[in-house]
Amino acid sequence: MAQFLSSQPLEGLSTTKPPFFDGTNYNYWKNRMKLFMLANVPKAWVVTMKGPYVPMKIVGEREVPKEEIDWNDEDLEKIMINNKAINMLQCAFNPTEFHRVSGCDTAKAMWDMLEVTHEGTSQVKESKINRLIYMYELFKMKLEESIQDMYTRLNDIVTNLKALDKVYPSQEVVRKVLRSLPKNWVAKNWEAKKTVIEESKDLNTLKLEDLIGKLMTYEIEVQVDGGVEVVEKKKENVAFKASNQKEESEDDANKDESSNK
Repeated sequence: MAQFLSSQPLEGLSTTKPPFFDGTNYNYWKNRMKLFMLANVPKAWVVTMKGPYVPMKIVGEREVPKEEIDWNDEDLEKIMINNKAINMLQCAFNPTEFHRVSGCDTAKAMWDMLEVTHEGTSQVKESKINRLIYMYELFKMKLEESIQDMYTRLNDIVTNLKALDKVYPSQEVVRKVLRSLPKNWVAKNWEAKKTVIEESKDLNTLKLEDLIGKLMTYEIEVQVDGGVEVVEKKKENVAFKASNQKEESEDDANKDESSNK
């Protein structure tokens, strides 16, 4: 049995199959599903967002929906787009998610149901956005972090905001990365590197990936130049924090003992 399972291809790793959704990591799946539709049937994404095409006809001075018997080939072709979108979505779900939306007759209704279920109402969504914005505004690189680790944390926040339709321009994220660099790590050279980048590059055109590449290269160069000293400095920072936390815990314990006497 184990051999059979291991020989099966993982769901979601195909360009011809929709990304699989098991009810977790909705924002991640949502972005992948959007890209899958746009890459395969772009109009499927349009009807998922705006609703299906409804064939109309003019009766007197009013426009009314056509009866099915009056649909022409062009109408049928446009209507099929909604069916394709529904099929893409249904093929992506596990049984629980499938049954959740099985009563929906349009791709938009299915998508809206998923958003309310996994993102909450508009008020809940707004609350999530505000919390992530707060995290973004207070974001700073930790002294013991590498550039890669710092960027991974920041990118998680930006990606989650994007999934909730709050998008920061690339140039703003570039500036945020520069503002987040610590001033007192690695012999205080980050501030100097930041100044060099700001003076030599137009931050309105500097790509985020180029900035991260430059910072990672600089980080490696400093570590090579500083050797063990840089590594030890990072270890000392971590040890110092741990020592402070231990002392604070002991002080709290002593206070508790005194108050109980």
